[in-house]
Amino acid sequence: SIDSLSLFVGMPQPNLSTFNGMLDSIIGTFILCIVIQALTDKKNEEHSLSQIAFVVGLTLTLIGCSFGFNAGG
Repeated sequence: SIDSLSLFVGMPQPNLSTFNGMLDSIIGTFILCIVIQALTDKKNEEHSLSQIAFVVGLTLTLIGCSFGFNAGG
């Protein structure tokens, strides 16, 4: 049944349209690309690899927390 399936699989909200789901994905990907480009740009201040990994991981976590509710993440 759907109740037991939702324990193992992320299900989108019933009121989520295809356009809104696509828009969430586009905005989340855009934010991630901007952060990665800002961190790895040679014209900006140099960052260590551990700082880059931490900030990218934090960005992924925040994107998942903020946009994951609609898509069932």
